[in-house]
Amino acid sequence: DNINIIVTDYTTGDATWTEPVDGWVAGMNQFFVACDEPCAVALVRDEVASELSCVAVEGGYLFTADGLVDGDEIVIVKRGDADLDGTVRAIDATRVAQSLIDMYEFTGRECVQMLAADADRDGTLRAIDATRIAQSLIGLYDLTWNLSE
Repeated sequence: DNINIIVTDYTTGDATWTEPVDGWVAGMNQFFVACDEPCAVALVRDEVASELSCVAVEGGYLFTADGLVDGDEIVIVKRGDADLDGTVRAIDATRVAQSLIDMYEFTGRECVQMLAADADRDGTLRAIDATRIAQSLIGLYDLTWNLSE
């Protein structure tokens, strides 16, 4: 039986995605995401975002989400877009740095903002993430998809 999965795209339409061929089902599902900019894709349950890994395929990336249950959410964000406005800009790097010294608080979807802000994908928000976001804007660092090993 199919289950209800919410897919929230924070890329302001820059990403395209397709749901599994047979629709969302309890358990394991594979789905496709394409975007010209690196994205983070995660399963969100109880306001905890668990980033999904992917494999590169023709035209985009194939993701596997295991253990889905009715009501789960899949989020798609541009890597580095800490304020979730769909564009990676200098203000994103600034917000990450400010959050580390309690001058800025992520509001609303904190787990999703933290996912987007974790530029080096190590699971921890640190000053290097602000640096990497800023470096990516001038071509000194490449933000990446979370490719399976």
